[in-house]
Amino acid sequence: MERARDIAPLAQRGPLELGITDLSRRLEEGLDGYVALIGTAGQAVIASNPVSPNEALLDASDRLSGLASALRELSGPSSAG
Repeated sequence: MERARDIAPLAQRGPLELGITDLSRRLEEGLDGYVALIGTAGQAVIASNPVSPNEALLDASDRLSGLASALRELSGPSSAG
């Protein structure tokens, strides 16, 4: 729309500018709403998952250990083993 405004005859630029302003405002409002939705969803996930910090660390450690094991398997037999 901005390109259309820039090349439009002068008499048509005013309405195009108003349309651009309105669409920009609506887009920003939509983005603000989306960000709020994501924040609320994150809070809901945290509230619904009462995992203690120690459990979270153990889970992360187990996942890293599994990843390391999988990477060793994918790299093939080692010359040290």
